[in-house]
Amino acid sequence: MARMGRPSVFAPKDPSCRYQGITTKEDARLMEAKRKDLAKLSGVKNPSDGDMFGFMARGVKATKAYIASKRT
Repeated sequence: MARMGRPSVFAPKDPSCRYQGITTKEDARLMEAKRKDLAKLSGVKNPSDGDMFGFMARGVKATKAYIASKRT
């Protein structure tokens, strides 16, 4: 399968696990603020929407642990 989208923090991704939704403007603003938080944590300039779902599902502590485990 061809690569698509934004850079990835959490990988490998399963194409059969796809989420999509429409949000409010406030939710979109908050999501973009969280995207900046994840970018700072991960070093990935513009994390993917899928990574945003993973970040919000895992939380900051588990995300930091995941990133640290991939760097060793």
